[in-house]
Amino acid sequence: MDITEALQNYNKSITAGFSFFFTRIFASTNYYGKINEKGTGH
Repeated sequence: MDITEALQNYNKSITAGFSFFFTRIFASTNYYGKINEKGTGH
């Protein structure tokens, strides 16, 4: 495996990691936001 191929694989893994990370954060904040709306709605 040459250097460019290694860099491409590295970039792919970084991109996948970030997209997964941000998806988890967005989902959790959205989830907690809905809980807070229900809590203040009472």
